[in-house]
Amino acid sequence: MENVCPEGLRKLTVKMLGAMGLTSEDAAVGADVLLAADLRGVDSHGVSRLELYYHRLSKGLMKAQPTTKIVQDAGSVVVIDADNGFGICTAPRAMDLCIERAKKHGIAAVASRNANHFGIAGYYALKATEENMIGLVTANTTPFMAPFGGRERLLGTNPIALGVPGKKFPVVLDMATSNVAVGKLQLALRKREKIPLGWLVDGEGKPTDDPVDLLKGGSLVPMGGPKGYGLAVMVDLLSALLSGAAVGLDIGSLVINDRPECIGHFMLAIDVSRFRPVDEFLAAVDAYIDMIKGSQPAEGVEEIFLPGEIELRKTQERLAQGIPLSPTVARTLLRICRTLGIAGEEDTFEQLVG
Repeated sequence: MENVCPEGLRKLTVKMLGAMGLTSEDAAVGADVLLAADLRGVDSHGVSRLELYYHRLSKGLMKAQPTTKIVQDAGSVVVIDADNGFGICTAPRAMDLCIERAKKHGIAAVASRNANHFGIAGYYALKATEENMIGLVTANTTPFMAPFGGRERLLGTNPIALGVPGKKFPVVLDMATSNVAVGKLQLALRKREKIPLGWLVDGEGKPTDDPVDLLKGGSLVPMGGPKGYGLAVMVDLLSALLSGAAVGLDIGSLVINDRPECIGHFMLAIDVSRFRPVDEFLAAVDAYIDMIKGSQPAEGVEEIFLPGEIELRKTQERLAQGIPLSPTVARTLLRICRTLGIAGEEDTFEQLVG
């Protein structure tokens, strides 16, 4: 199919989330999070996730209208109970609160428990950079990865995002602690495609190119071996143990769909102005960018990129040319729309986003 208009896809996403029972405000917030992923080229965490959310909601494993509450407030440190709400709605508000408190205290941390999948971690780090703050975001996730040297899946892909503001563009690192996010395997499963070796090992610990092995007890491979494993452990400690969220096998599986996730989110915001004048810092970041960009590339490399720069270019490209949505995802969304009663049997996906 042809590329999809971003605004048309956003409006459809708002409508779908609203039909699932979310408030109009939450539906708009959630749609922004999912569209940000698709615009940045992280298709595994964009609107394709609506299928997962719909199935978990229909089984009573997520709440469309949770009653979130602050369970501990020490000014610059806040703990939130997300009440099993959509992570794409509760997490943006947690980050907004973190930024608000950082403006007051210079630095602030907000941890959430009883939370769910929140889209791309980079979305939240970017929110901090928009306020001339440095943002650090982590989340523990469904265990799909064994400890380095082990066979039992106890760790999630446990993403980390770190954003630093700049005048040219913000420098944003957004990465899983495994070689690849599980969403990319789920996308390969939908498309019935093979995956590169090095992403996954089967139940016996042997490298495999079949994403189906993930459903048969296979394990994701930690990024950089013991280094990715070590980072995943630290994300568990920050996101889950600090907030009081579930960890390891106590996390509800996104594959089995048997119980709520109950994962944790950790967010940190640092007000740059408390360290040095903002303009001075932004100029220093730009000079740093120029230093990296102006360095000599290796043989065969045309350009050196900063973290998040490729995603920024992808966003600009997709805003202008549209989002290349997978036909499989489009068919799935159309089917869900019909089930939700916001599309008829004669409607096409192109009509819904037109």
